[in-house]
Amino acid sequence: MDNNATDKKKSSNQENQKAKMRLDEKISSVAFGRLTKIDADKNVPRIRVCVLGLAAVGKTAVVVRYLTNRFIGEYCSGKDLLYKKTIKIDGFPSQIEIADTSNDSADFSFPTVHVSWADACIVVYSIGNSSSFEAAATMLEKIQSLKMPFYLPVLLLANQKDLEHLRQVRVEDGQALAVQNNCHFAELSAAEDVEGVELTMTALFREVRTLKSQRTAVRQKKPSLMHVTKLFSSLIGRSSGSSFSEADGEKPKLKSSSTASSLHTSDESESKANTPTEKEVKSNKGIKKRPSFSL
Repeated sequence: MDNNATDKKKSSNQENQKAKMRLDEKISSVAFGRLTKIDADKNVPRIRVCVLGLAAVGKTAVVVRYLTNRFIGEYCSGKDLLYKKTIKIDGFPSQIEIADTSNDSADFSFPTVHVSWADACIVVYSIGNSSSFEAAATMLEKIQSLKMPFYLPVLLLANQKDLEHLRQVRVEDGQALAVQNNCHFAELSAAEDVEGVELTMTALFREVRTLKSQRTAVRQKKPSLMHVTKLFSSLIGRSSGSSFSEADGEKPKLKSSSTASSLHTSDESESKANTPTEKEVKSNKGIKKRPSFSL
């Protein structure tokens, strides 16, 4: 009798596990390993975000709440998922890609590839789990140690605010950690705070979009190497006679002027006037100079 009950329980658990996996497959648009093959509208800006944090802190709950306005308490952990959706930020469309990384324990392998792929990062911890807060601190340190080619916005997100009676991490501790790592901070509940999730995520996406548009504008204004080379050659050429004539098509002609000739004549006469004559030289040979004394 006990064996039958055990078998039924195992069968029920397996069915629940399969149901969760099917749900994950529906939510996930593509496995993370294939994310570089995603086709996107080139005219729509793409915003890539990597979500980090220990298991059971509500990473997926936050993402799904933002994308679908739904809250689902349990998810199948153990694999990386990529969520994709086109949204409007201040009236302009943006394609959002959110990589939800899987970390089952504090002894995790930091997803350097995921972070390098992203335009921004969200590090999530639970206010009811001090270990998740310590892991978040470690993740922030690793993010700061990466040599990114551009500024990477980071959001430290304290989740499960609805579990106030189980709080182990103070709000002040989260704020201090965010200041220490120069990142944003927010505390909310994915289960109850729909508006808070919406405002927090949209603010991060807006910052990323602004930064990317600024970088694009700088690249467009930067002159090409060919243009700089031609300009430099032109400037160097005009500093020498041969290159100047090549640039203008003819050699420069020197014109004699009355001013130039008069200057030349005056120089010669002045030099002759200052030159002693032969008689003066001979007469000076017999003259001895009187020694001078100073009192």
